[in-house]
Amino acid sequence: MSVMLNAKNPSSSSLQLDSEREIQARVGRLARFNVKLSQSSENLLSAKHKTLESELDQASLDKLDFCQTNLCKGLIKRR
Repeated sequence: MSVMLNAKNPSSSSLQLDSEREIQARVGRLARFNVKLSQSSENLLSAKHKTLESELDQASLDKLDFCQTNLCKGLIKRR
């Protein structure tokens, strides 16, 4: 955005400069917020993925324990 200086009214040009600075500051804040927001969503997805992996691993271990326990019971009964 360009700022045009008004030679006839210096306070007008000052207001334009202030407005330009405010807009630039807002753009900067929005850019930083966008980065933080995307990082937060990535962290959230990563945490959810790790939780699901952990639950799947635990379910697999539980199933393996169940099968081993029942296999051992079957072998003991056959003797």
